[in-house]
Amino acid sequence: MISRMNSSAMVVVEHGRIVYSHGDLTAQSYLASVRKSILSMLYGIEIARGHLDTSKTLAQLGIDDVGGLLPNERQATIQDLLGARSGVFHIASYPGDFLSEAPPRGSQKHGTYQLYSNWDFNVLGAIFERETKQNIYDALHNDLARPIQMQDFRRDLQKKEGDSTRSIHPAYPIFLTTRDMARIGVLMLNHGAWKGKQIVPRDWVAKSTSVVTPASQLNPSFVRRGRAGYGYLWWVLDGPWNNGPYEGAYSGFGAVGQYITVIPKLDIVVAHKTIPRPPNFPSVSEAQYFALLDRVIAARTGVMPRARGPTMAPYDILLTNARIVNGTGEPAFSGDVAITGRQIVRVSATPLPRDSALRVIDIKGHVLAPGFIDMHAHLEPLLGMPDAQSAVRQGVTLALGGPDGGGPWPFGTYLDSADRAGLGINVAYLAGHNTIRREVMGTVNRAPTPDELARMTHMVGQAMHEGAFGLSTGLRYIPGFYSKTDEVVALSKVAADSGGIYTSHLREEGLGLLEGVAEALEIGRQAHIPVVLTHHKAIGQQMWGKSTVTLHMVDSARSAGTDVMLDQYPYTASSTGLDVLVPPWALAGGREELRKRLADPVLKDSISRGVVEYLRNDRGGGDVRRVQFANVAWDHTLDGKTLYDWAVRKGVSPTPEKAAPLVLEGVLNGGASMVFHVIDEGDVRRIMAHPQTMIGSDGRLSRPGEGVPHPRNYGTFPRVLGEYVRVQHVLTLEQAVRKMTGMPAQRLGLTNRGCIRAGCFADITVFDPATIADKGTFTDPHQYPVGIDWVFVNGTPVVAEGQFTAARPGRVLRHELPRR
Repeated sequence: MISRMNSSAMVVVEHGRIVYSHGDLTAQSYLASVRKSILSMLYGIEIARGHLDTSKTLAQLGIDDVGGLLPNERQATIQDLLGARSGVFHIASYPGDFLSEAPPRGSQKHGTYQLYSNWDFNVLGAIFERETKQNIYDALHNDLARPIQMQDFRRDLQKKEGDSTRSIHPAYPIFLTTRDMARIGVLMLNHGAWKGKQIVPRDWVAKSTSVVTPASQLNPSFVRRGRAGYGYLWWVLDGPWNNGPYEGAYSGFGAVGQYITVIPKLDIVVAHKTIPRPPNFPSVSEAQYFALLDRVIAARTGVMPRARGPTMAPYDILLTNARIVNGTGEPAFSGDVAITGRQIVRVSATPLPRDSALRVIDIKGHVLAPGFIDMHAHLEPLLGMPDAQSAVRQGVTLALGGPDGGGPWPFGTYLDSADRAGLGINVAYLAGHNTIRREVMGTVNRAPTPDELARMTHMVGQAMHEGAFGLSTGLRYIPGFYSKTDEVVALSKVAADSGGIYTSHLREEGLGLLEGVAEALEIGRQAHIPVVLTHHKAIGQQMWGKSTVTLHMVDSARSAGTDVMLDQYPYTASSTGLDVLVPPWALAGGREELRKRLADPVLKDSISRGVVEYLRNDRGGGDVRRVQFANVAWDHTLDGKTLYDWAVRKGVSPTPEKAAPLVLEGVLNGGASMVFHVIDEGDVRRIMAHPQTMIGSDGRLSRPGEGVPHPRNYGTFPRVLGEYVRVQHVLTLEQAVRKMTGMPAQRLGLTNRGCIRAGCFADITVFDPATIADKGTFTDPHQYPVGIDWVFVNGTPVVAEGQFTAARPGRVLRHELPRR
């Protein structure tokens, strides 16, 4: 069997003698995580010497890390770290753990939640050196290699590694040969003694190889289906497999195929390694290794080892009787979907056995689709509304924040805070041009100096390295309006170099729409960056129907080599701030500067005429009834009312000319969130039907009772499926789902989101295509949609049988830089 595997070397030692060997036992190579089991042995030695107290906390030891540890994280003890139960979910300097499966930082009390995390293990190395006053490799040489007479140990090969920008605590890779690995195993088999001398304390050998966390309690859940629980840096055979020849057995496991296994019942040690050489970097999985180990045991006992009693069902959740729409645009088909942990592990067109899962959910013939991906989401309230209920209940499992130039800053710090918040959905972010320009230049109306541009390009690069998916602009907003195209091109090139995208709230969406589209396309062409014309629309009656032109411009640009797409919300009203009715030049420097300008009769006249123009031909739509207040902090009695209503209340004639002073009064009072009813239904349908259009809500996270916001905050995705698929037939069901899932996932470079296939994350939305609908209106928007049965985020139900569960399985997704 071993000849058909990617094993580089293996040795079996029985009763102290080598009874089988394969490959080169003298080749030095990295042991991967077997290093942790060796560190456990060193800990046992130093604990016996009185140099290490396992009850000490990280706070007492003075342990900290990049960005700081949380107060409750500092209470973790050495003992917690040894059992991988620290509750500290800080990123490690070295990859190779389950941190991506961790709950939010600070959410678990130390000692109560097991998660295999390299941060724990690396910090154990740092604590060892600090407390014992010796280098970990010197200790390995003096206290293990020399006493057990390792044949090939080389101190010069041992060197710490790690990315100090992630964590200040490096990993401690260990290089050994297979025959020296076997000596480690024999030492443990002999209860820590070598040739009559106790090297590792006998009681520590027993303690460290006893189950601290049973296999049934390991995290993430898919690890529970293995054969082993966890001790103190050793994996211990547990549950149904802790019987017969495997009773009391334990192992050090390392990535790619590194193993030291001790089988006391048979007086056997097995050491195995796989050296991952290019170009294919072969490996031996844990399952393959145990299959090999079973045959070693059978060769000695004459019987293949078997689990005692039933093992855990292979799936956590089985979704049966589903109409699967997989996000590719392919026709729907009937089938079952199996979930283990955070992933879809099987999609079957034939029924799967119901006893193959811990939980079976009958989908009742409804549609099972990938969770919806919102390509334009205002997540500013996220830290105060981490459950994201208004998004979750419309089927959204991933939202892209930071649109319109408004990304967070400091970028990485904010993402870390969001990670710790415990989220109801997955979130990703764009770097915001307006945010960055404001940080560097304030709101001045001029071009940046070379130094200022250099600072902005550095900030974009920093955000990209910290996980931004691209750059967003809001060129109609302040201060983005004051930038020239070449400035945006320069910043977009930085984002492009890191594999990012460019999304643009155009400089104009009304009378200047065509010029705004042309500018975005030119930025994409010059910067060689994929473009998204976000919340695409034509504002104002004079521009209704012009989507025929803009869509032709998109098609032409694509034919010429510019990778451009669009996103859209399915409503005939937009929503933004009251300030959008004021000429941008008048807002330079902020509201106090505007107040000063209005004190000048000449400037006031010019500003007022500009407001009238916007009310007539842009967001005002020529009728002040089309201008609706959504949230007015300085007078909530206006929430839901229109500019017409306010004019009447004030005793002012409700015309654009007479209402303009009210607009300026409102802006000086602090502005307001607004809804503008100025989009044509024909343009909505035409843009939606375009093959490059995705769906994005442009909605803000909301909760009932706060203002009278745009109903898109609650109903964007159900409205597409109900109104534009079922009622108007603008799209087929498969087309609509693709625009909400597969297309945005592809635009973001996410190969394992927005899909229903084995290996995809289990972000799933289940809905009834016959009843799904948005319920919110422009006068009563705080209504959740109907027809959504289930929403799973990373394999956890956040909506179950139509009810919100308040689970928080969401994660902050960080864009990965392209490999060079």
